[in-house]
Amino acid sequence: MRKLLLQDDGIALVLALVVMLVLTSGAATAYFYAQANYGQSTSSRSQGDAYHAAESGLSAAIAVVQNPNNNDQSTTLFGSTAGQLTLVCVDPNVSAVNGACPAGQRTWATYQGSLDTSGASSVWTLSSTGYAYNPAGGTAPLQHTVGAQIVLQAEN
Repeated sequence: MRKLLLQDDGIALVLALVVMLVLTSGAATAYFYAQANYGQSTSSRSQGDAYHAAESGLSAAIAVVQNPNNNDQSTTLFGSTAGQLTLVCVDPNVSAVNGACPAGQRTWATYQGSLDTSGASSVWTLSSTGYAYNPAGGTAPLQHTVGAQIVLQAEN
C-alpha cells in the first residue's frame, strides 16, 4: 500500500486539472470585471454628454439675452408663453426641424427663461436641461439641468 502512495504516476494529470481550474477562474473574473467597467464607463460618458448638452443650451439662452438685436426687457424673448422650451440640437451642423432633432442625434438640450422686473434691476432666470442617449437601454434619456441668473443693468 505504501508503495502505491509513493508512486507519482498520473500526478501530471491532476496538476494540469488544478492549473486549468485556477486559470479559468482567473480569466472569468477578469472578463466579468472588464464588462462591469465597460458598462460603468459608458454610463459615465453619457452622463457627461448630458451635462455638456445642458451647458450648451444654457450658453444658447445667455446668447439670446445678450444679443444686442433683442429687447432684453421683453417677457416674450423666449417665446409667446411663459415656460416655453426652446430646443437645441447640440451638433452645430444640425438644426431642429418641427420641434425635434433629426434621428440619430445622441445629445440635445432645451432651455427657457423668465424675466423678473419687480426689483431695482431686472433679472433673467435661465435654465437648460441636457439630454443624452441612455446606454442602459429604455426610452428615457439621461438628463442634467443647469441654471443661471443674469442681472440686467439699467439704461442711463
